[in-house]
Amino acid sequence: MKKEDLATLFGELKKTTRSSWDKISKIANVSTRTIFDWRRGSVSIPVSFLEIVKNEYGIIHPRPEQIIDENRTKSLSGRLGGLRRNELYGNPGTANGRSLGGKNSVKVQNDNPHSPFKRKFMLVPRPSSDLSEFIGILLGDGGVSTRQINITLHKIDDREYALYIAKLIEKILRLKVTIRERRNENVNIITVSRTDLVDLLNSMGVKSGNKVRNQTGVPRWIEINKQFSLACIRGLFDTDGCVYVDKHIVKGKIYKDLGLNFTNRSLPLLSFFKKVLKQVGLSPTQKTKYSVFLRREKDIVRYFEIVDSSNPKHLGKFRSYFIDKHGRVPKWS
Repeated sequence: MKKEDLATLFGELKKTTRSSWDKISKIANVSTRTIFDWRRGSVSIPVSFLEIVKNEYGIIHPRPEQIIDENRTKSLSGRLGGLRRNELYGNPGTANGRSLGGKNSVKVQNDNPHSPFKRKFMLVPRPSSDLSEFIGILLGDGGVSTRQINITLHKIDDREYALYIAKLIEKILRLKVTIRERRNENVNIITVSRTDLVDLLNSMGVKSGNKVRNQTGVPRWIEINKQFSLACIRGLFDTDGCVYVDKHIVKGKIYKDLGLNFTNRSLPLLSFFKKVLKQVGLSPTQKTKYSVFLRREKDIVRYFEIVDSSNPKHLGKFRSYFIDKHGRVPKWS
């Protein structure tokens, strides 16, 4: 339809209905913008609208220059769009087309600052006791893969400790932590998915891969610092250690003795743990290949005084033993 005919049609319609363009758009069940597009001739007018104008308001419109089949138009538009897409990015049915499509997708994601697929950069924490404890935890019951870290704990016994670890990670790394339960198993898994974190740990001496197979040890910067070493063995023991009560009977009388046991299949970690205990004046023993023990009560008291524990499970057993045996716990605890 010619522009002058469109102007006449809509002019008569507005005059006859005495309505605003907003009300006219509601009559046609379209947006006001669509009415303006029809008036300008930039968009084709549906025959149904012309019939409403004729039947409801008696406005005879000029005969359209051409009536277009809407279904045929959609099919043609889709075909032209597909051809243009193939021209830009290649045929998706070919290896070359899929390659071009993939490269374009990567570009789009890289250009989008909020893309979930875009690598985010993190702040690098300075060496500290908190960081050393976290690394001890990771070397104890954790693992480092190519893109994330995982720490596996008992679902019930270590529930409070899992929350402590999550807060520790958020404190030193400012990263989101996920705690999830593994189906049909009594474990919780703490996960942080960040490639930058893995790269940071690798650069600090905590390598990706199987700790036992690689016989992973403690980073050198922790070993040469006393406070960092104590914090690290706290993380190691809180995850891979246990506090136990050894019961034995002598002449019908039951005796109870407190013990500490740290078990790990990485010999460098065991050696480090034992060395740090000796450096602070304790007397660890190692009668088996993969376990280090503290058996003297005064050594165990000294351990909790110097090293301490962030795991409520261990602290609970330690305090229960002293209350049961002595009626009180050491003053400092």
